[in-house]
Amino acid sequence: MLIQDIKLIKIFDSVGHETIEATVFSDQKVYRASAAGGTSVSKFAQGAVSPDAAIKNFSGIKNEFLGDFTQASLDEILNKHMAELGAQATTAISLAFFSSSPVRNTFPNILAKLIGGGEHAGAKKTAIQEFLITTRVTPGAETMWDVLKSNFDIWKEVKQRLMKIGHVGLDYESGWSAEVTDEQALDIITDVVGDRALVGLDMAATSFWDEKSGKYIYYDKQLSSGEQVEYVVELAKKYNLYFIEDPFEQTDFDGFAEVTKKLKHVIITGDDIIASNPKRLEKAIKQKAMSGVIVKPNQIGTVTDCLQLIEMAKKNNITPVVSHRSGETCCGVVSKLAQFVPLAKFGTAGMRLSKLNEFLRLWDKAKNPEIVFR
Repeated sequence: MLIQDIKLIKIFDSVGHETIEATVFSDQKVYRASAAGGTSVSKFAQGAVSPDAAIKNFSGIKNEFLGDFTQASLDEILNKHMAELGAQATTAISLAFFSSSPVRNTFPNILAKLIGGGEHAGAKKTAIQEFLITTRVTPGAETMWDVLKSNFDIWKEVKQRLMKIGHVGLDYESGWSAEVTDEQALDIITDVVGDRALVGLDMAATSFWDEKSGKYIYYDKQLSSGEQVEYVVELAKKYNLYFIEDPFEQTDFDGFAEVTKKLKHVIITGDDIIASNPKRLEKAIKQKAMSGVIVKPNQIGTVTDCLQLIEMAKKNNITPVVSHRSGETCCGVVSKLAQFVPLAKFGTAGMRLSKLNEFLRLWDKAKNPEIVFR
């Protein structure tokens, strides 16, 4: 695609942080995207540059980005200037270019957030960050509308159950927040969903890992790494969990490997420990440390690196999961990237609608669309 101009501006994300929106101009067409951001940030993610500095630095090198490019050739130059631009700027530019790509016929199933805990919710009793479901799909039968409608219905039903306990609020990602323990949240969700959906967790264990004591600090207990393995296995079996993200802190490949070995039918998924970096996934593959990996464009900075990660995961029987961030923008381009994977962790409501509704538009454009599901 011929790039005639690129414009960067500062915008806000859904939690009030500054981020960058990129507009790419090509043959009288305009392609726009922005970079979402996270509340919790992996120490292995690409480095940050302030939006003001990134925009100033880009103005001095913009001519390098004008001309005829493929996604790979553009992203190669973005990676060359990663230190000057930071991942917010490179992600916005890379996604804006990617938005011109054709619509695919395959769509992911959705990991929908029902209840929020931990740092995202400011919860006192829940250490686990996200309580999730994914709707059971009959191949070739359900549409994306069916999946999203089912998720919304269950989300509303969970609120009604939580209201019987006390006050109910919303966290950053529009998951319900209430004074329930981790296991009370799971009890409510499993009871509400029945056989309509499968249940999952994003434990975000780094957020409640205390390095000084070497313990995972829950509301009612403190667990060593070995005890954490036992607890994760216990939860998976008790609640028939389908998906568990970040059950250990972001350096513990051994803990990941141990629970992956014990829970062969659960998608044990790495986020903070991988940070969407293909080189870190290589290490996980060698150690047989996980069966799923989170893909977040702003962690690594370009679409090409994300696609490399997705391809590497698939070749090694690891489920790639494209994910939203807690600090969202009104940009749905990541939904196009999610067409390359079987699962997308895109929440249920609030700012997530920018991505969920984009799926409906893409579905309407696709020929013979279908939901692929692991």
